[in-house]
Amino acid sequence: MVGELLERAEATPNQAPPHAAARTDGDESGGSRMSIFITGGTGYLGSYVVTRLVEVHDARCLLMVRAKTRKDAIAKLWSGLQMHMDAARFRRALDKIEFVEGDLTAPRLGMSEADRKRVADGADSCCTSRHHSIARAKKRA
Repeated sequence: MVGELLERAEATPNQAPPHAAARTDGDESGGSRMSIFITGGTGYLGSYVVTRLVEVHDARCLLMVRAKTRKDAIAKLWSGLQMHMDAARFRRALDKIEFVEGDLTAPRLGMSEADRKRVADGADSCCTSRHHSIARAKKRA
């Protein structure tokens, strides 16, 4: 299952989904889709948030991940979401997720200038799962 997902990721360039190009395209109801920048979405608590956003609220997620390739980002996300959904639901969810390479512990969030602009211009809201930062700080202490 994971192998198939990763093969499909390799075949798909790391680009925004079709609906990401223009936030004003709107959804089926005629309104515009909410875009949310998320950190910690591949972790335990964040995976619940991402699942709920893509399945119930139909939000477009700009998901920050510590991954250098789309394939690695998908593998990391699948690791967190597989307890919430099967592979078919995960593939559908990927249509609503745009990966942003970054690291909360790095200067300027470890994001390229292009990604910083994409998030600043494209996100309506921000959601951070703080548990991952707290857990890491406790581990270092």
